[in-house]
Amino acid sequence: MNLLDFEDHINDTILARGWEYYRDGCIKSVEKKDKNYYTAVVAGIYDYNITIGLGNEGRPKNLPPTGSQESSPHSLGTSL
Repeated sequence: MNLLDFEDHINDTILARGWEYYRDGCIKSVEKKDKNYYTAVVAGIYDYNITIGLGNEGRPKNLPPTGSQESSPHSLGTSL
């Protein structure tokens, strides 16, 4: 899975909510911290701090496994 095909590997419900967060402007800020790490603040019931790491070939380092309870539309919305 990488940034070009991750949508094929994510639960449709979580993916749809991630797109909603993105379209609705809930991604309040994104900041590049290092060559392959970004942080973001995402508005929800309260603000969430998200870290996205990219490994080789644009593969996300810290997205949880598909279908896990840790899968978050906040993280996905930020990745979009």
